[in-house]
Amino acid sequence: MQIAGYLKTSLIEWPGLVSSVIFTSGCNFRCPFCHNPELVEKRAKPVLKEEEEIISDLKARKKWADAVVITGGEPTLQKDLPEFLGKLKKIGYQTMVHTNGTNPKMLKELIKGSLVNYLCMDIKGDFENYGKYTGVSFGFEPVKESLALIFQSNLPFELRSTLVPTLHDREGLEKTAKWVKSAGNFKEDNFSWYLQQFRPTSCLDPEFTKIKPFSKEEMENFLGVFKKHFSKVFLRGVY
Repeated sequence: MQIAGYLKTSLIEWPGLVSSVIFTSGCNFRCPFCHNPELVEKRAKPVLKEEEEIISDLKARKKWADAVVITGGEPTLQKDLPEFLGKLKKIGYQTMVHTNGTNPKMLKELIKGSLVNYLCMDIKGDFENYGKYTGVSFGFEPVKESLALIFQSNLPFELRSTLVPTLHDREGLEKTAKWVKSAGNFKEDNFSWYLQQFRPTSCLDPEFTKIKPFSKEEMENFLGVFKKHFSKVFLRGVY
């Protein structure tokens, strides 16, 4: 595993559980608003963490922590992700993977192998213009396939969308909500959608650091768009 960061304790990443968070290196998207550019582009050689040291620390911390969250970057690009998750399961941790949905083959392997307890997937925006949000010319089909796999898994899951002025508007968000609503059947009790406020710091595209985030009032208005279609939609990181 190419591990570029390790947060020993988080009380917010997994609702209701104390978790540790592992950040993997590398991503196949180039979202201009990304606030972890050091995990995306190799502008400088990343300082990688030793996997076995982290495993050893997680064993020692098991009495205080419930779960481990794997995020990035894009963790499903790591070929040995299933093996690593297997190690965490043997220790007794619950596991979450946070993905951009571009590797449904890996996602299917994780679900089939019972290697994840909770899934989290980014929905960048309306699917007709996905390249605008991701910064790459990328067919959306794998993302749709991953979403269907998550729906079919019966695992608890959440979707996350970071809303950015110049990229997102009410019309596009309405399209996004309607498409997800029609994409497949899932249990509403298993699902939450978090609308996140954009952070204009350390963006992959420096020009985005000049953009003022949507106001609290604007975020609440966008929340109303999603509330028409889903019961469990929340704001996160709004000030």
